[in-house]
Amino acid sequence: MAKVTLHTGPGVFEVLAHVCRNPSEALKQFVENAADAIEQAKTEDGQILIKLKYQPVLNGLGAHALQSITVEDNGTGINPEK
Repeated sequence: MAKVTLHTGPGVFEVLAHVCRNPSEALKQFVENAADAIEQAKTEDGQILIKLKYQPVLNGLGAHALQSITVEDNGTGINPEK
């Protein structure tokens, strides 16, 4: 099983750490949050984009390690004041 480490905006992971048992569960919460935002927007063209960014591992074997995961949606967004 792959190890998942999440880096998020200020305070977000701290909150999820108290709610989720592991990083994989936290990632699931981010995707569910994106789905909820799309549902609230009441759009029929809802999209969730998950981007995986890899970096080469310096072991000479051509391996790559997951560097970051980005979850984006076209749902209702967060108020700019928040």
